[in-house]
Amino acid sequence: MVPLVRSIALKLRLVDKPDKRKQHKNSIVRLGGIAIFLGIYISFLILFSLGFLKIESNSLFWPIFNFAPLFFLLGFVDDIINLSPFIRLCLQVVISIFLWLGGIQIHLIDFQFFQYFNFSFYLIDQISLIFTILWIVGIINAINWADGLDGLATGIISISIIGLIFNSIFLGNYEACIFLLSILGVCLSFLIFNLYPAKILMGDGGSYLLGFLASTLSIYSLTPENQLNQGLTFSSLNILFLFAIPIFDMALVILSRMKSNKSIFLPDRNHIHYRILDSGFSHKETVFLILSFSQFFVCLSLIQNFNNYLSFILLISLSILVILIFNKCDINQMTKLKLSPKKDRFF
Repeated sequence: MVPLVRSIALKLRLVDKPDKRKQHKNSIVRLGGIAIFLGIYISFLILFSLGFLKIESNSLFWPIFNFAPLFFLLGFVDDIINLSPFIRLCLQVVISIFLWLGGIQIHLIDFQFFQYFNFSFYLIDQISLIFTILWIVGIINAINWADGLDGLATGIISISIIGLIFNSIFLGNYEACIFLLSILGVCLSFLIFNLYPAKILMGDGGSYLLGFLASTLSIYSLTPENQLNQGLTFSSLNILFLFAIPIFDMALVILSRMKSNKSIFLPDRNHIHYRILDSGFSHKETVFLILSFSQFFVCLSLIQNFNNYLSFILLISLSILVILIFNKCDINQMTKLKLSPKKDRFF
């Protein structure tokens, strides 16, 4: 779908123009979210119509499947007419409220740190509603904010989805696994056109769609199948590790904007990827560096869930991989760059 969407968008001149904050120097189509949406939903409709996939009507698969197009539509409209941040946020909250009423409710928060301690507590409906909205809206915007460099947001989502697939298989939640596999296939296909130099951007339509699916499927897939009828579980450390990079980036940006007495809704270059770029790394080096750390934290999540000594060997191996990535970026050469004092400081 990507070549078709790109061709139509170019003819209609629906492109993202460069400015002082953005990295691309030429106008690029930013309606890749249409291709992502069609790739997922046409595939599912084919499977359903041919009888290859049957899901019970009371499954929590359906609220996620039915509400995802609303978030895509919201992002798509924003790509076309550029809605104000406040209106976007309000609409995200409203849709999330209806989603909660549809059954996607976080009722159990679980704290588990490997085999050392494990405790959980139940949320009453009012707190569950607030926490569910904060989680869904927070991850949607975190993924949207991470979509600042070619291939970055798509790569982060792909790595997180791989972690969720392994976790859902481990917990026996195969319905979530089917959905996750379809998203992974779409993301990897989209990366072919989205890696630097990108031929197409996912836009807000794509980032809202993938952010919503990532936020809801994370709590859905990490809830054991025999506990789904009791409400969804928020496995704190597992989920925070899976989305460590976008969550940290969002927290860093919000705090920096508040410290500067600026609106948290106004865009700037305080994001992690811009800070690394301004420190002297190239576009490709910055993306691969962030994706390496994302891979590292996702593997921490897997270790947390599987909890065996072979996983610790995997962790050590991945640590070495991150070091090799750093070496590949030739950090020693960074000391030769003549940077201004402001750019020379990462934090």
